[in-house]
Amino acid sequence: MSVIFAVAQENSLDAAAEALTKVGEDVVLFGMSQSELIVAAGCGIIAGFIANLLLGGGGGLIRYLIAGVLGGFVAQAILAQFGVDHLWGYILQFADGRIPSLDGVPFIGQNIDQIVDSTFGALVVIIFARFLAGGGD
Repeated sequence: MSVIFAVAQENSLDAAAEALTKVGEDVVLFGMSQSELIVAAGCGIIAGFIANLLLGGGGGLIRYLIAGVLGGFVAQAILAQFGVDHLWGYILQFADGRIPSLDGVPFIGQNIDQIVDSTFGALVVIIFARFLAGGGD
């Protein structure tokens, strides 16, 4: 089985997966376009920043980015185990209309699902990292 992570145009990712499957290779393709990569990085920075605010501790842009992007992958794996697509829908349902709409907010309104999920995952990543480091920051 081949696991491939690529940043490319969408049509070239599809072509790569198709070519590998024609050869008889099982393929797991994690791919994104350049614009999706920029959005993922932006969501990761926001998520890492929020997670660091919630848990306390410093950090810079790179630390926020690493925590948020890793958090996105971790959250996706955890949520998939429970059959949950995104946490934001559950938060809205629990809040029962008490949260204002974020649709008009640039960037955040369009990516709120990814930001919330990545923040959850970043919290898990930071807690796990602190546990491995013996509780230090």
